Amino acid sequence: IAAASKISTGGILYEVRTREGADYLRQNSGAFEERYHPTAVIRDRQPCPVLAEFVPIQFDPDRPDDLREIEEVNEYEPNSITRARWIRPIHRRKPNQRVAHAILYFRDPQTANSAITS
Repeated sequence: IAAASKISTGGILYEVRTREGADYLRQNSGAFEERYHPTAVIRDRQPCPVLAEFVPIQFDPDRPDDLREIEEVNEYEPNSITRARWIRPIHRRKPNQRVAHAILYFRDPQTANSAITS
């Protein structure tokens, strides 16, 4: 564990140095929680939202294949996008609209930062 911080909800955020360390905690979460505190729960980090501008309206954020295509085209790790949504509801689009803005939710901040800077 590289760092531990108390968060506003009263929980503790642990930061590990490596992906292997995070995987180890997830795989052994029961033992860690039991030894740490009876009410302790290990949760994954919240997804990182990123604004995607001018997305073709043919994109369907509810189709996993569309999310995987974005990952493949942009050379992101498989399943790095957990979900997506349109910013404006579909029923509020103009009849001749061809693109719209969406929010993509990334599993880790490194990939989210890569999406922002590329």
